[in-house]
Amino acid sequence: MIKENLVRELEIERRTFEERGLVSYVSLATELIHLVQNDQDFLAHLSRAWEARSFHSIYERPLLLFATLRFLALSNTTHPLAKYIGEGACAKEPIPSSVVAQAFDESPATFERLRDWFVQTNEVARAFAWILPASVIHATFRPIVLVDSACSAGLNLVGDRIDQSWVLKRGRPWPYAELPPILARFGFDRSPVDVTNPERVRWLRACIWPGQPERLLRVDRALAQAQRLIGGGHFQVEVSDIAHVPQRLDAIADAYPEAFILAYQSSVRGYLPPEPRAKYGEQMKDWVRGSRAMWLELEDAPEAPEGAADVSRLDCHIMSNRGLEMLTLAHSDFHPTVIDVDDEACRELAHLAAQIHAR
Repeated sequence: MIKENLVRELEIERRTFEERGLVSYVSLATELIHLVQNDQDFLAHLSRAWEARSFHSIYERPLLLFATLRFLALSNTTHPLAKYIGEGACAKEPIPSSVVAQAFDESPATFERLRDWFVQTNEVARAFAWILPASVIHATFRPIVLVDSACSAGLNLVGDRIDQSWVLKRGRPWPYAELPPILARFGFDRSPVDVTNPERVRWLRACIWPGQPERLLRVDRALAQAQRLIGGGHFQVEVSDIAHVPQRLDAIADAYPEAFILAYQSSVRGYLPPEPRAKYGEQMKDWVRGSRAMWLELEDAPEAPEGAADVSRLDCHIMSNRGLEMLTLAHSDFHPTVIDVDDEACRELAHLAAQIHAR
């Protein structure tokens, strides 16, 4: 089953790379498909590496393969793939099949990383998921505490401290700049990236495709901000399975009784199996019901047609006098620069925040 499923997953990613003009990754995907279909030793190595792992997203295994190979290329300028997908590469040159085979032959640790490491992207532009609602309520709630429930390195927690290039649909300027004071920033992850560890930082950068210098620049700037904040005690990233996040949120709310809590996540649901995903969602809703807080989800938009640009949806869960409400505040793509904000939903959010403040 791994053979058929992985081929299908790689074919989906190959189409994505073709659309984005990433020639090196297109040829790499093609060669990986060939190896999976025709090289029994290669398939056996993969099967052993993943025998104790579960994957719940169609893009998790392919992205893990690409990130692992890019990590090795970033780690060694003489690596066979360094010219194509290493530091400074633009991914515009096809990779010969012999080079891909050589890369696996010369890097036996590849399969160990496939066994032990996780795909951990930090698209810092997704920080709009908390910056937008925080700006909407800034006149009502001062101060706030931020919590990223599946944070990787926690870089979205500092998305307000770097230059972002968001605009609204139809080219309107981004108006959500004024934020309430932020008392603390917390991040939780099953395998968080230590921003002071060069090897882990390299892995984080390897999860960004070559030929995307603007994303690397955002990550590098956010890394610098996170490293500065760590020493001050106002930026904490801790190990925690997402199932335990609701309990951690209770402790944070107790520690900051004067603050409004913004808990958020981005591109998380696809990595969770169905039952834990549903249980976590219900626990988070229960937490919102009993807290001065909102829960924000930037996740795949189920209503988006295939191939649509606006594929992520920002949902806000917050209490009203009627009970728990869900507002869809915005849509964006996976790497947000143009945000389609629902102005009416944002006005309703401001109204509900005023209700909570008046209690």
